[in-house]
Amino acid sequence: MRFAYLAFFHDDREANLAIAGEDVDAVRGVIASTPGLALANIYLPEVATDMFNKDGPPPVFGFQLYFDELADMEAALAPSGHLQALAAPGMLSSVAGSRPTQQAMCVRPFPVDDAGVQTSGLPCSYLVHYPGPAEDMNVWLYHYVTHHPQLMRGFPGIRHIEVLSRLAVRCPGRASTICSATGSCSTAPRH
Repeated sequence: MRFAYLAFFHDDREANLAIAGEDVDAVRGVIASTPGLALANIYLPEVATDMFNKDGPPPVFGFQLYFDELADMEAALAPSGHLQALAAPGMLSSVAGSRPTQQAMCVRPFPVDDAGVQTSGLPCSYLVHYPGPAEDMNVWLYHYVTHHPQLMRGFPGIRHIEVLSRLAVRCPGRASTICSATGSCSTAPRH
């Protein structure tokens, strides 16, 4: 099983925050040299309109880091871990005042019919977040994993499907977490 660490920065105060190119480049540099990292996605905001998408504005910035080993992810997030460089003074200064959220997740990949779908521009990712606890997490997760990937597979142009479920990680205290440099952290499950 693969593991993922996700961090997103939200402009709740509608201050028209925008991530600066220099900040994106700095984050890319830190991420690219992360020991044990298997894959990384960097998310920049985009707006799409369709019958399913009425979610409001996207986060200002985000990233999803994949690790094949849980120990590698925990080491990168530890108080003296490599990813603490993202909390250094001046890092992500263009999104100062944003509300950061973070989660460590288990990743369940699902097959798609044509992973090689071509786009006319950069690929787009659509992440779905269900905040708050389910009445019965096991029942909810079983139903979601059993039904939703199959529905998503039928949408045109789908290149990748995965379901992420919450994971408890070894990370002592909020002071040692990446997002604490700019605010509080999320504990809501992300699927």
